[in-house]
Amino acid sequence: SYKAMADGLKFDLETMRALFDEDTWASAYECQFIDDESSLFSIGLIKSCVDPMLHYYTPSKGRVIFSGYDIGRSAHRSALAAIVLEQSRYELAMMDILTKAPFDEQKMHIRSFMDMYQLAQIRIDRTGIGMDLAEGMVNRYQQRARGVHFTAQQKESMALNLKKIFEDKNIRIPNDPLLIADIHAIKR
Repeated sequence: SYKAMADGLKFDLETMRALFDEDTWASAYECQFIDDESSLFSIGLIKSCVDPMLHYYTPSKGRVIFSGYDIGRSAHRSALAAIVLEQSRYELAMMDILTKAPFDEQKMHIRSFMDMYQLAQIRIDRTGIGMDLAEGMVNRYQQRARGVHFTAQQKESMALNLKKIFEDKNIRIPNDPLLIADIHAIKR
């Protein structure tokens, strides 16, 4: 992209860079090798669960779906991840990324998802700016939605649970370089 910009491409590099942490940017956009030592998930471990035949897809409406929503607003992206259980393994079916989306748009996105998938369960980051959104979704969807306070202990527990699922090869993910970089960016 740097060469293309030097050749006249109109591109807002700083806005794009602000969407990612340093390691993710370097890995995904500058072709730099990121050290596995500081990462909880080695590239080898992540790649062992990549299925090159799997692509993001829209699950059928009658599926049980486990989902999570991490809220961001200006500097970070918001993400809705949806996982289904397929032949005794988890499968990442959907990864919806919203960049700098207003809170009303994020609320509508979650509502649309939850209304479409009546058997979906969702966990929503209720830390800081996510508190209002999580509270509204819990009130609306009651037993199907739960807010999660992202304490250091809670994040560590989630990361270690996910690592165990990867180590046991109980998950399949698409070959999405940004997803792989985001997982690899999780620090020890």
